[in-house]
Amino acid sequence: MAIAVLVSAALIATVFYFFVMGGGGGDDDDWHDGDFVEWGTYYYELGGEPMDPTGYQRYTITDVGIQWLTINYTMMDMARDVLYYQEMHLAINDTGFGFPASYLTSIGYEVTDLGLDTVETEWGNLSAEHYQYSYQVSEVVYTVDAWTSGGFLIAERTSAPVGLQMLLIVTDTNISRIYSP
Repeated sequence: MAIAVLVSAALIATVFYFFVMGGGGGDDDDWHDGDFVEWGTYYYELGGEPMDPTGYQRYTITDVGIQWLTINYTMMDMARDVLYYQEMHLAINDTGFGFPASYLTSIGYEVTDLGLDTVETEWGNLSAEHYQYSYQVSEVVYTVDAWTSGGFLIAERTSAPVGLQMLLIVTDTNISRIYSP
């Protein structure tokens, strides 16, 4: 379980690094105050179904500038009690924020595009681009399947032959391009 927490923390750090160090260049008309995306994290036993969420991460735009977005990042536990809160200033870009689809190009692993697939979400089955990559920690090989739509990560399933499996999935949003074609 500690490895899954480390992997999640590394993913957050990678996304933050990408936006702070990467360029903007998007059209600020794409974003509005109050736009938000929330992802839930679930664990499950190999071959089982995801259990109750262990927590949520919510990214909410509070200000849209010419080159920067001001985003409130909130980490909540399973009861939605706030555990951590941070205000971020990220370069505007048209691929998303929080967990954008573009993070797959900056993670440092060889990522394979598996084509269109469907993902079961709060809004029904969504058509999404399916990607896959693997990495190794100690002697355990982790396989990550990621689905993207509308410039955002819709779901990411991390699996291994032993231990708990992890699912990160959009649980709430008001950005229609995420859940509509």
